[in-house]
Parts: sequence; structure tokens; C-alpha cells
Amino acid sequence: MGVAAAVTAAAVWAVSAVLLASQRQTVDFVSVSALRLVAASLFFLVVVWPLGANADLARMSFDDVWQLTGTAMLNLAVGDTFYIGAVMLLGVNFAYPAGLGLFALFSFLLSVIFLGETVTWDTALGSALVLAGVYVVLLYGRETSHAPPPPAGLRRETDGAADCTPGPTTALRARMPGRVAIGLLLLLITAVSWAAGTVWLRDVSQGFDAAAVGLVRIPSAMITIGAVAFLTPGSSLRRRTVSRRSHGVLAVEGLLGAGIGSLLLIFAVQNIGAGETAVLVSLSPLFALPLAAVFLGERVTRWLVVGIVLAVAGIILLSA
Repeated sequence: MGVAAAVTAAAVWAVSAVLLASQRQTVDFVSVSALRLVAASLFFLVVVWPLGANADLARMSFDDVWQLTGTAMLNLAVGDTFYIGAVMLLGVNFAYPAGLGLFALFSFLLSVIFLGETVTWDTALGSALVLAGVYVVLLYGRETSHAPPPPAGLRRETDGAADCTPGPTTALRARMPGRVAIGLLLLLITAVSWAAGTVWLRDVSQGFDAAAVGLVRIPSAMITIGAVAFLTPGSSLRRRTVSRRSHGVLAVEGLLGAGIGSLLLIFAVQNIGAGETAVLVSLSPLFALPLAAVFLGERVTRWLVVGIVLAVAGIILLSA
């Protein structure tokens, strides 16, 4: 059941990634993160709580609550928010496989260090393939002529002449002084935060129902990011410029990604461990790439496919 939950979470997050990317021109990433967490919190409080999480909540100690809140800050408040920013800057076809590949690798390494998981030839080779896949995606996976439009509040840093030649590092070098450099930094912070939060969650959530764990994590992250959004002068939430359509899209995404996806993640981590869960949910780009191509018009280059194939091969070895 844990494996099925992780793979289902991967599919759910693929859909949510495309929904998030669809809002990159209209809503800033902090407001996006806050709005999706509002929907997820309502899902847990209105739907999940009445189904029977009261007993587990009642027996949680203060230490349990603050540690679960800490995992929420890493996974949702920091990791998800910075990931949304990376998607807005780099596009879902670039940010998603790179971020999840790094997440799988960092989760495996942290699981070895802190949870005592063993290193074998399969896991060593798998780690190398994941790194190779991420490297290919980062350096070869984009073309300048198919860059995503700049997100709300940012200007495109090109001179108007699109380069249609997919040279090895043309796209990355062309944007490194601007938004790609920021996007790559956000991706790195995202992967580390996701990995650290997931490994910590594996340790602290044992013995509690997944629904009860989510009831602590999701609202605490929502309160934190909501406060940041309303305190940020230029945010869409503070300026009240979020359209009804964006509210609807982010409500659906929050229900799927931060709501159902988080519940599946908790269940998977509790049953198969943090390392294997991270590996399995990293299969999500296989679902996300065709969706992004169809609904967002993002280009799927041959180098992007090569990088994802390498990363998926490494992921399979890590989960063997």
C-alpha cells in the first residue's frame, strides 16, 4: 500500500505542477503558496478531521506537535513555496524533473546518515544516474526560444531576438545573470528542504494516523505563508489582485497537491520509509511532461527526455 500511495502521489503532483505553472503570469509565488494551503487546510479540517483523527490528535505531546510543525515548515512553507518560485522562473518541464531528482538524491543521502539505511552497489549507481540526469536537464534541457514567460512582477531579460539553436549550454548561459540563477538557487533550497522535512517526518510521524499528522502540518504551514503573503507589500494577496479564475485553479491545486498529495506522502513515508518514498514520487515528471506540453505549450526537447530517462533509471535502482 505504501508503494501505491507514493506512485499515486507522483501522479497527483504532476497534475498540480501543471496547475501551478498556469498561474505564473498572474500571481506571485508566495500568494500562490498561501492560497493553495488555504484549500488544503479546508480539506483536512472539513473532510479529513470528521473521519476520525481526534484520538491521535488528543494523545500528541507538545514535542510531537512542534516537530510535526517543523516538518511542515521545511516541506510546505519553505520547500513548496520556493519550488513554486522556481517553476515560475524556469518552467515546469525544467524545474520539476531537476527538483525531484535532487530531492530523491538528498533524501536517500539523509536516510543513510540519519536513519541507518544501507548503501549497496545498486544504490550507488542509482545515485550517480540521478545526478547525471539532473546535470543533463540543467545544462541541456532548455532552449532559449521556448522559455516560459516571465512571472508576475518580473521582466524578460532578453533583447527580443530568440535563439532557436539548441546548443549544449546556450540556454542556461544566456539567462544565468538573471532569473535562471535565482531559479536554480530556489531549486537547490527546495530539494534540501523537501528532503530534510521528509526524513524528519519519517521519524516523528510513526505511531500516528496520517490524517492526524496532516491536520497538524497543513494549517500550521498555511498560517505561516499566509502571514508572509499579507506582510509582503507587493504580493497579489495584499493588493487583492487575484482573479476568480486563479482562486479556482489554486483551490483545485491545493486540494490535489497540498491536500490529497500530502496525505498520500505521509502514508507512504510511514509505511515504506523516507528514502523509497522520495524515489517513487520522483517518477512524477513522467506524468508531468506530457501534461505541460499539451496544456502549457512547453517544449519537450530530446536532451530533456535523455536527462529524465537517466534520472528515472537511477530512481528505479535506488528503489530496488
